[in-house]
Amino acid sequence: MEEKGRSSLAEPSQMRVDINGISTNLLCQEFSDKYFIVVTQWRKLGTMTLVTEDSALPGSENIQTHTAQVLLGVDDNITQVVAMCFAKTCQVKKPVLITAALKDTSKEMVQAICQELSKLQKR
Repeated sequence: MEEKGRSSLAEPSQMRVDINGISTNLLCQEFSDKYFIVVTQWRKLGTMTLVTEDSALPGSENIQTHTAQVLLGVDDNITQVVAMCFAKTCQVKKPVLITAALKDTSKEMVQAICQELSKLQKR
């Protein structure tokens, strides 16, 4: 029986994978107002970033733009780019809250993590 005031949400999906010899923990959880992603190679949450989809301008319906806002932690370009890559991989229509603590932020590592996030979502 469901408690009053609590919604029935899916259990979080999580996995641990080795990517280029680095142990990487992934977790995805959907909430009523946000989608939550944890990616860590340090066994801690790391920088917290909120990625939102922007409203399309008239005449540009096929172009999706996103905004990344660092809420806690290091606010630099690479943090925002990595967060947007993770959020776009999830293909959800709600804001995505991401916490990431990466030892390796190379393009190859981020692409490999995105592939693993995609697999995790299909579970």
